[in-house]
Order: sequence, then structure tokens, then C-alpha cells
Amino acid sequence: MALGAVWAALVVLLGAAMCFSAWSLSCARGATVGARGVAPSARARAATERWGRAPSELAVAADGLAPNALRAREAASWAEYARTPPADSPLNRAIRPVLDAVAVRREVMLAIANDVMMCTNPKTCWWDGGNILASFIEVNRAANITNYLIIALDDAVGAACRAARAPYVRIDLAVPDAQKGSRGANMISTLKYELLADVLLMGYAVLVVDLDLAFLRNPFAHLVRDADLEGSSDGFTRGWAGGQLASVSDRSMGWGGGGLYSQLFTINVGCVFVQPSPRTVALMRRVAAALRAKPAWDQQVFNEILLSPGYAERPTHGVSLRVMDHLLWANSKTFFKSERARFFPGATASAPMPVMVHMNYHPDKHKRMVCVIDRYLHGKPDACDAFPGGSEKGT
Repeated sequence: MALGAVWAALVVLLGAAMCFSAWSLSCARGATVGARGVAPSARARAATERWGRAPSELAVAADGLAPNALRAREAASWAEYARTPPADSPLNRAIRPVLDAVAVRREVMLAIANDVMMCTNPKTCWWDGGNILASFIEVNRAANITNYLIIALDDAVGAACRAARAPYVRIDLAVPDAQKGSRGANMISTLKYELLADVLLMGYAVLVVDLDLAFLRNPFAHLVRDADLEGSSDGFTRGWAGGQLASVSDRSMGWGGGGLYSQLFTINVGCVFVQPSPRTVALMRRVAAALRAKPAWDQQVFNEILLSPGYAERPTHGVSLRVMDHLLWANSKTFFKSERARFFPGATASAPMPVMVHMNYHPDKHKRMVCVIDRYLHGKPDACDAFPGGSEKGT
């Protein structure tokens, strides 16, 4: 019995020594985040208090979170993009009072427009004629959308908004040198990201939209708000819009020749709801920086950054994503083609009303926009029936 007691005591002492050694080693390496069993650093605690969560996507290298120097540099660059702009910047002074006036529960719809959207010059009006700006204002009024703001890039748009009693603010925004010479619509779209970052930093949630959307219902009543970002999809089926798995087969690998990969259509930057957070600010500034660096289609750049997971030296950005229901937030291929039987059931049958239809797939944008308005808002059930599903007759 005495010998057994001695052995038991030795085991207890040895275990205590090992625990003390492990604790000492942890202390020698420095305190890191609480998930590692040690109190978080003061810097991590301050970040958590400021933003409501530990900003792992902005991995502060000084806290020992980055596994290598390259990833630390990348993470630091994300942190830089989340910086707060000067409170007295010209943009803040111009836009903040208008946002305060039109926003509802600090949520606002933003659209950027120049006179091209009025089709004042047929040479630049590439969608076969029609005043898209006027139709956009009309449908917003019909859908009782009051918390929207048009960013007028020239005096002509400002005058048109005043005449229509539409909320607007006149701002000059410079197209990045790298994007000059591209299509007019693309150049305008590149301007939204830096602007979005500043508005998000003011504490507003933003539904940023193109003007070739026909809103049939108030979109703010149909947002889920469970993610940093809710975006409409260019997908035209449930699988393409919401995501699906596909498979590959390599017979040369025999038993191990199969594999799965994910498929997800791009988010359309012409209808995206963004919540204010350091993650979304960093995302918008990251996109803006990429567009300043070289010529590119902004929607492609946006999706490459948003949809790419953390990998190798690329850090995770932490932006959570919800894809909008493609039957409620419908693109024109969904409405006119892939779900035509649903939306075109015949003149006497009732058809579901989407929240909006975005004329992104068809070049005759305004004509199709007008037909959607006539059908749902002006009581003409067959207004869109003559339009083909595709852009060619017979499709």
C-alpha cells in the first residue's frame, strides 16, 4: 500500500510539472486571442469593443495572429482600407445632410447617374432610346420608395431631378485614369465603391442600384438583413443563383477519379444591399483600389474579391453574403426567358409580382423596362408578351 501511494504521488507531481511547463511556454510566446486559452491583448480587446467582434479578417500582426509575414502584410492592407475618413471631408459635407433627410432607419437607396441615362444624345444612348432616369423615378414613386437618393454627376441630371421632385445631390466624382476609355456605363459603375465606403462609414446601410431596374414593390420590405451583404444574382435558375455542386470524373485515377466543385453565378453589382461594418468598408475600398490600378470590369473585380475564400497569402475578408431570391429580385433573363411560364401565364391568369426586374441581359433596356411598368403598374397584362425571351427574334 505504501509503495502504491508513493507512485500515485509521483504521478501527480509529474502532471503538475508538465502543466506548469506548458503554461510557462504559452506565457513566453506572449498573450494571444482568447480562443487560444489566454487573455486577448489590449489591442484585440479595443478592436472588439469598437466593432462588436474581434476583427479576424483584419488580422493584426502585432497580436501574433498572422501565421506568416506575407499574410500579415495582406491583412494589414485590409485594415488600411477600413480607415475612417475625415469628418469634414467635402463628400461628407455634401452628402451627409441629404442622407439624414431621406434615410429611413438609417437605410437608403443610392443610384449614380449622368445625362447618358436620359438619352439626350442618341450616339451615347446605346439601348435603343428612352429616358431611363425618368422611368426610374416613376417606378420609385409608384412603389412608395421615399428613402432613395440620386447622385447627379452633371447639371443636366440635377435639373431633371429638380423638375421631377426627386431627391438628389450634385457631386463631381472623377473616373479612375485606368478606367477612362471604357464603356460609359462601366466607367460610371466604377465610381460607386469609394462613395459606398464613405457612406458606410457614416453609419448608413445602402441599397446601391443601377437605374435600369423596375421596382414594383418597396425593396426594403423584402430584405432579410442577416448578412453583411445581400446581392442580386446574374443566375437564372435556383441552382445557378443560390449555388450548387457539380462533379468531375478522371478515369485515369480509377477509384479516386471523382470530385465535386461549387458553381455560383456572379453577384450583380447593380442591386446590392450593404450593411455598415469594417468588413464591408474594407471590401469596397479593396475593389476601388483594384479599379484604380488597371483597366477592368468592376463587377468582375468585385466578385473575384467577394467570392474568393482565404487561400495561401490571401486573408479571409469576413464579409458574409446572402444571395437574393432570383424569383423576387429578377434579372431580365429570368423574367423574360428561364421563368417565362411563371411570369407570362396568359392575359387572364394571375402572375406573381417580383420585387424588381433588372434589365441587365437585354440591350433594349428601356423598352422592356416600360413594358414591365405597363404590365404591373398600369394594368396591361400583355404589355411584355411581344418581347422574345432572348435578344433575338424567335427566342
